[in-house]
Amino acid sequence: MFLVGFSMVDVAGATILTAALHRSQITLFLSSPAFVWIGRRSYGLYLWHYPIMLVGLLYFKIPQGILLTVIEVLAAFILASLSYRFIEGPLLKRRYARPLVDAVTSRSA
Repeated sequence: MFLVGFSMVDVAGATILTAALHRSQITLFLSSPAFVWIGRRSYGLYLWHYPIMLVGLLYFKIPQGILLTVIEVLAAFILASLSYRFIEGPLLKRRYARPLVDAVTSRSA
């Protein structure tokens, strides 16, 4: 089961990457505002999902299932949005967060 599932994820990822290299409907779909919004918060989602999952399973008496999953996903999006707005966003706007190319070219000018 795991082998088939992982293989399907690999094939789907390769298909999306290949389509993203060419201007197509998939490229337009993935560059929609909703996907850009999720993409900007994806690191926060990655960081927050596991602690939220543990808290949901260990501290709340909600049985595993759809309700718990929906609550965890909503909590992950809320915390990821808050951390993006108040932590990641301000840090990315700081001077030292400029890309290395910009920093090197501005020093040599």
